[in-house]
Amino acid sequence: MWASQLSEDRARELALAMIVETLTKSSPKVASSIASTMPAGEHRSRAVSKVAFRWAQQDVAAAADWALGLTVDQGRSEAIAEVVAAMARTDEVAALEWTEQLTDEDIRESALAVIDVAKEESDDSEAPQVMLTPEIFSLDRSVAVDLIEQMPDGTLRNGLIHAIGVQWAREDPEAATAWVSEEMLDGRALETAMKVILWEWTSKDGPAAATWSLQIADENDRGIALSSVALALVRSQPLTAAQLAESIPDGERKNDTIGSVAFQWGQLDLTTATDWAASLDQKSGRDHAIVQIAAVRTRTGLEEAMAWAATLTDQQEQQSALGGIAYAYADTDVDAAITMAESLSEGVGRDKALSKIAATLVEDDIKRAETWLASLLAGRSRDCAVVSYANSMIDKDVSKSCNWAAKVADDAMRLSALERAVESWLRNSSEQAQEWVDDAPLLNEDRENLLTLFE
Repeated sequence: MWASQLSEDRARELALAMIVETLTKSSPKVASSIASTMPAGEHRSRAVSKVAFRWAQQDVAAAADWALGLTVDQGRSEAIAEVVAAMARTDEVAALEWTEQLTDEDIRESALAVIDVAKEESDDSEAPQVMLTPEIFSLDRSVAVDLIEQMPDGTLRNGLIHAIGVQWAREDPEAATAWVSEEMLDGRALETAMKVILWEWTSKDGPAAATWSLQIADENDRGIALSSVALALVRSQPLTAAQLAESIPDGERKNDTIGSVAFQWGQLDLTTATDWAASLDQKSGRDHAIVQIAAVRTRTGLEEAMAWAATLTDQQEQQSALGGIAYAYADTDVDAAITMAESLSEGVGRDKALSKIAATLVEDDIKRAETWLASLLAGRSRDCAVVSYANSMIDKDVSKSCNWAAKVADDAMRLSALERAVESWLRNSSEQAQEWVDDAPLLNEDRENLLTLFE
């Protein structure tokens, strides 16, 4: 294992502890084998305790067998105490019966004391929170960076890069941003980290952050950086934010950033923001800006928004404006929003409106949302609505989220929605996520791409 090969003892011990923490919930058996072989010390003690508690919540018999098989030096007493604590939260009688059978008197007395404490705690009490990750900050930065750079790609590595990058940015944002963009391979994780770090940098020196972002050679990374800086500046320097948004390479990120700038600028100065939106060409995201300007106007007054939309002479622009009105109206009258949105032709306005309606319906009535989605005609707007529904369902019913994501017709949109849902699922239950990917009626290419998430 890579962690056991690290040259610095403290870094190696911390790396093993973080791996155990990551695996405890999804793969407790694997976590237990690592925890029990860690070097003696505080990290092993806490790792063993957490594995025992989490595993007992999932499979108390297996966790108990493991705890009883540990030696005293491996943390047998602590592990048994955590198993008993997990037992007592669901079945106090069973916990007492099991504890009475323990032959070691000292361990038995300790376990009985744990049961007494457990009586006073709620049934849904969590295991003691063992925050191992922040301890990486206590290492010399060069040691911490070396540790992270040797780690295999994955959620743990990305989380540590994010954490170190944010801390580093407080001292040297340019160096921190460059390191994060080089080391983080996962697109969504990189975007999240860059937003946080560049926001910090922009708040201190916006021109420097903007200049650095414009000089990035990689087109995708440049787009992430420019979007992050633009959104950090829009409330204080909307014109500069708009210019940066226009400089983002063409694509979905540019369109989304243009829309966000238009919405926030519109809240500050609706007239100027409207003029800017009208000055954009289609390639520069004009429809996305108009949708959001219409949404701002709708929040001011529906009649005024409708009157403004009627003044637009270009039919595509008018459709975008009406889509923005339906988008905003979904918050207050979803039925009226549905009627308006379904009357629109395919385009950005319809895409945005149906997406918002899907997200709104999920919160009110999931069955109605699914019935409505099934009634939509095939097309990009339906795909947008299904993706919105799937994203909204991740925290409610991740298997349903995956099943709906798989119905999206557009290849890129479908894979993105599937990856988002499966990534969330595997963090909580990797075995269930793996089973779904193996058995679901997916295209072979989608299945192959999703399987890489488990590596």
